[in-house]
Amino acid sequence: MEYLLFVFEFLLDQFSKKIKLPKNILIVRIDNLGDVCTSLPSIYLLNKKFPNAKIEILANESLHKLLIGFKFINDVFPYEKLGKTVWNKTINFFHLLRERRCLWLLALRENYLLFLTSLPFIFRFRRFSRGSTRILYKFHRIKQPHEVDSCIKTLFPSLAKVSWNHQGIISYFNFDLENMDCNLKKIITSKKCLLILPGAGWIYRKWPRDYFVSFIRLISAQIDYCLLAGDIEDREDCNYIQNKLKSTNIKVINLVNKLNLRQLAYLMHMGWLVLCNDSGPMHLASLFNARLFALFGPQDPRRFGPWSTRSHYFLAPTRECWPCKQKECKTPNNPCIYDIKPEMLINKFKNENNSDIS
Repeated sequence: MEYLLFVFEFLLDQFSKKIKLPKNILIVRIDNLGDVCTSLPSIYLLNKKFPNAKIEILANESLHKLLIGFKFINDVFPYEKLGKTVWNKTINFFHLLRERRCLWLLALRENYLLFLTSLPFIFRFRRFSRGSTRILYKFHRIKQPHEVDSCIKTLFPSLAKVSWNHQGIISYFNFDLENMDCNLKKIITSKKCLLILPGAGWIYRKWPRDYFVSFIRLISAQIDYCLLAGDIEDREDCNYIQNKLKSTNIKVINLVNKLNLRQLAYLMHMGWLVLCNDSGPMHLASLFNARLFALFGPQDPRRFGPWSTRSHYFLAPTRECWPCKQKECKTPNNPCIYDIKPEMLINKFKNENNSDIS
């Protein structure tokens, strides 16, 4: 199937003089934060390939604030505003397509909206769009590459040969600094700040909060501030960590539900170290090339792990059942994540040649 993708793109390049280049490209990515972050390098390369095209994204409304910060994304359509029922979403989706002319439709994951456009109704869409429609699905292979590389090969196989770097993407991003607290901006740029994000999508991905407390105490002499971040669901964990550290001299700032994603990205990019579970914020930290320590339980980091140049991931000793679907665990005490001890992270610090942690 991958070979067919290469053939398809070769034919497209051969007839590029006859086919009008896209004026509008709609990318459907109605996924969570982590999936959207891993697809942004491919969208960045897409902008490089078609610099005159208008790139628009259909995404979840919760990610609107983040996506509008990228200069290579012209517009973001909230998926929730298409309607509440499947029927309303389908009708409004085709209305959205009809408003765009010379449209290329790209999908990075299978969903029912893209399935509908592959039905005979698509021929009507091709006529009134006055352009070529291109629908690509992400084909699963036995040996999966990392999700970032998979997205790049899905959009255009030849883009995999084009180099990209984190700094190039960061240069196209506008951090929301105007609405950020001035003292926080001063602290993150002048002090050693450890950014902790204890949340995760599934309970079996969450490192025990007492382990976070132990790790912070072990490196307390090397940090100036400990910043706790997350959404409203992480409030209990962050408050617990903050209360446990009150008896120490560690300066703790609790930022739970006080930051938007663009501000969180700035803290990750400028911070001294980010420590988090296998979660959406981990991919956000990877996108902005943060110095990152990621804690992995039942998921395979070779495909879904951190992908910045300054990141490391930690795994417990491998078990026969690993990796798994992580929603259920038949082994008592969830060893995949609980067997990652704080001392393992400290040893990694000491083994880094360029680390200033003794």
